[in-house]
Amino acid sequence: MINLSKTTFAVLAFAVFTRLAQAEPASPVIKPSRPAAQAVIPANATPQLAALLTTRNQLMQNQVAFRKQHLNDDPAAWHTAMAQWRKQNAALFQQIQQQALALSQTDSNNEINPTK
Repeated sequence: MINLSKTTFAVLAFAVFTRLAQAEPASPVIKPSRPAAQAVIPANATPQLAALLTTRNQLMQNQVAFRKQHLNDDPAAWHTAMAQWRKQNAALFQQIQQQALALSQTDSNNEINPTK
């Protein structure tokens, strides 16, 4: 079993999610899925981690809404709409990246200089 800190996991999850969001499938046909879930925030999460998880969930919900809206688009229309969606959500991608970086720096400082 791999033992990762919450911050390391959050940063890795963000990297994977960003890569998946940027990847364009060979075929834009998407099977209908269940509604997006609410963000699950652990009870012991720091305010920074809670903010990261909330922002990431918002982006994921935006992506689910986009996919449902463009479910039956032809490939050219889908690719055009996806490019526009990425531009519209660029600020959220950047916000998540900044939150993850700040969280990893906070976590690194706590590992070097533990307060407890």
